[in-house]
Amino acid sequence: MQKGEIIVFQLSTLAKMKKEQSRYKTKDVESGSSSSEKPPGVIEADSDRSSSSSSNGIKQLVSSKDIFHWSDVCYEVQIKDETRRILDHVDGWVKPGTLTALMGASGAGKTTLLDVLANRVTMGVVSGNMCVNGKPRDSSFQRSTGYVQQLDLHLESTTVREAFRFSAYLRQPADISKKEKDEYVERVIDILEMSSYADAIVGVAGEGLNVEQRKRLTIGVELAAKPQLLLFLDEPTSGLDSQTAWSICQLIRKLADNGQAIMCTIHQPSAILIQEFDRLLFLAKGGRTVYFGELGDNCETLIKYFESKGAPRCPPSANPVEWMLEVIGAAPGSHTTINYHEVWLNSDERKAVKQELATMEHELAKLPRVQDPKSLKTYAAPYWLQYLLVTKRCFINVWRTPSYIWPTEPNVVHFFVLHLIVGVR
Repeated sequence: MQKGEIIVFQLSTLAKMKKEQSRYKTKDVESGSSSSEKPPGVIEADSDRSSSSSSNGIKQLVSSKDIFHWSDVCYEVQIKDETRRILDHVDGWVKPGTLTALMGASGAGKTTLLDVLANRVTMGVVSGNMCVNGKPRDSSFQRSTGYVQQLDLHLESTTVREAFRFSAYLRQPADISKKEKDEYVERVIDILEMSSYADAIVGVAGEGLNVEQRKRLTIGVELAAKPQLLLFLDEPTSGLDSQTAWSICQLIRKLADNGQAIMCTIHQPSAILIQEFDRLLFLAKGGRTVYFGELGDNCETLIKYFESKGAPRCPPSANPVEWMLEVIGAAPGSHTTINYHEVWLNSDERKAVKQELATMEHELAKLPRVQDPKSLKTYAAPYWLQYLLVTKRCFINVWRTPSYIWPTEPNVVHFFVLHLIVGVR
């Protein structure tokens, strides 16, 4: 926690904390051991214990087993009388246990590609092949993926644990019992190291969760849905300081090491952060591929590729990402006479990528596919359960909003008249 930030708890939660602290203090007095008293609402997490529980819990998460791959993906939109191509024949794949970075210059179509791959676009024309184990995406694709948005949008009045459970109840398969979903949520809380404030109110900036905690909450809401194929993240480090960005990248790396397939957009990471990624898909303006492949230790594979194509040598102390942006002319004030998109199209590396995609489409399609018919439904939870959960959440939100329950005296008449009219309607 930074100076000036506080975590908000419910009064009932504070009462439980105070009771537990009193019980522990009594035990310390009886045993003769010394213990510093902690004020109610302040919880000091044991870093060793939280790290151990995180390592044990992450092994129990669902890991990916299938490969998501795409080839010749194009996306066009109609702007007035002009048809504009946002993505231009993009190829790639995401394998289980790997962390793939999606980078590019401003306006290159990073988030657009993420939305197209996640099947979240509602306008324009999408073409190309997007497959899971050699077979085209079906209606179960979105149910088997998670999408972490760049903005941390959460209900202010809910707690961390309630947010996770709300996601789990609505998005995990209906045949999984409530007890199992609750247990899975507790594992997610341990993995994200949020146990010390699991019952805290989300609140607002300054009076609630801080920036890092909100980002962990956003990731946890998607993990609670139990994505079995892939996890998309849209710029998870944007707007964060270096320490918080490093903490989030370590968390994402930990998930990938557990077998989760992860693809995320990232904007000009530091030399330390980029080393956490396995592969890089870099786009130039117009959604044109400049590079797709391994990064290598200290980005050596990436550096060797560009140096072999005529780029100046990368200084030992330079950030490989910033150097690459300058090389292709994407950095402010930089320019180049080499069309690195054309270079990529004629390179041996692209031929290898195309060969690998052809092999995937041919070989992976032979694998037997066992699919539950229930996964093809649009929603995991039945409509009656959706109605109950959403209604309960709305009631709790109103109850925890004093300004709505207890309006000022001049507005009391307006309050009851308005609700009378709304109720009659």
